[in-house]
Amino acid sequence: MNTKRTMSQALQTNNLGAEALAFVAAGSVPVPTTKPEPLPFEAGPLDAGKGLLPATAPAPANFVSSPLPAERRGPVSITVRLPAELPPALLRVAMERKLRGERPFTQQDIVAQAVREWLERNAPRA
Repeated sequence: MNTKRTMSQALQTNNLGAEALAFVAAGSVPVPTTKPEPLPFEAGPLDAGKGLLPATAPAPANFVSSPLPAERRGPVSITVRLPAELPPALLRVAMERKLRGERPFTQQDIVAQAVREWLERNAPRA
């Protein structure tokens, strides 16, 4: 029968029984005595001014990026707090529109259209 011990008693390794010691000894893994072969992607030495480089990879080319036009950027995430009744109503309307095949039918597109229309009506004219 198993006897219950406290955690501090269980962590006392000098109190291990013969059965536990045999289990630990049987599960031990021999430590390798030779150094393993280096992998092809192992980092090479520091190259002056370039940082740590892979041993076989060429130095990276200077990369220049240009910003995309605003109309080509993907959607961005924002967090807003809404009254509790709006999310279920939005989900219901989105699902009904999807079943009827009416666009927009995703919650994201419906909210984007609503915000766009609100901004057109309420944004100050330049």
